[in-house]
Amino acid sequence: MIGYLKGRIIKIDPVGVLLDVNGVGYEVKITLGTYEGISRSSHQNRASGGDVELYVCTVVREDDISLYGFSTLQEKNLFKLLVSVSGIGPKVAISVLNGVTPAVLLSALKTGNASVLSSIHGVGQKTAERMIVELKGKAGKIDYFENRNIGKGPVDSAEQNLLTDAVNAMISLGFESKSAVKAVESAYRKAGADATLEDILRESLKEKK
Repeated sequence: MIGYLKGRIIKIDPVGVLLDVNGVGYEVKITLGTYEGISRSSHQNRASGGDVELYVCTVVREDDISLYGFSTLQEKNLFKLLVSVSGIGPKVAISVLNGVTPAVLLSALKTGNASVLSSIHGVGQKTAERMIVELKGKAGKIDYFENRNIGKGPVDSAEQNLLTDAVNAMISLGFESKSAVKAVESAYRKAGADATLEDILRESLKEKK
C-alpha cells in the first residue's frame, strides 16, 4: 500500500493532482484543503527546485485502486476514520473534509453535534448520527505519529497518546497541525522519555518562538 509520495506536480486542480515521482506519474485525489495547501507550497518549492509531499491512503476495490492524498497527517487520519464508518465511502469522506475544517469536524464528533455534520453536502441526519456513535470515542486520538521513530525506536501506543494530546493542545492554541507535529517531535526528543504533557507543551512553545 502506498502511504506517502514526494514528487513534482505535473498538473493540479481542486479534486486531484498528477505527481511525478522519479519518472512515474501518480494520479491522486485530494480535498480542497489539500489543494490550497499544496498550491501554496508548490509555488515555493518550484522556486527552490523542491518537491511536494503528500500523505496517501490507498483504497482498493474489486475494479479500482485509487490514491487519496493529504497535505497533513491530521487530514489523512480523519479520512481513515471517516471511511471506517459503516455506509461511508471515500467520496462521502472527501465531501465531509471539504465541507468543514478538521477542527470543526473533531469538535462536532466530540460534542455530538449532528446538525453541523448533517449540513454537509452528502451527509444526512442518519449518517451524521452514525458518525458520532462510531467515532466520538476515537476523535480525540488522531494518530500523527504512525510508524515514526522519535528517539530510540518506533513510537509505542502510550507515546502516541501523549504526543497526540500535545499536538491537539498546540492546534487548539492556533498552530497548524504540520507545524505542531514538528514542534512536538523536537520537544519530545529534548524533554526525554519521562516527559509529561506539560513538559512537552512547554518545550514545544519554546520551539515556536
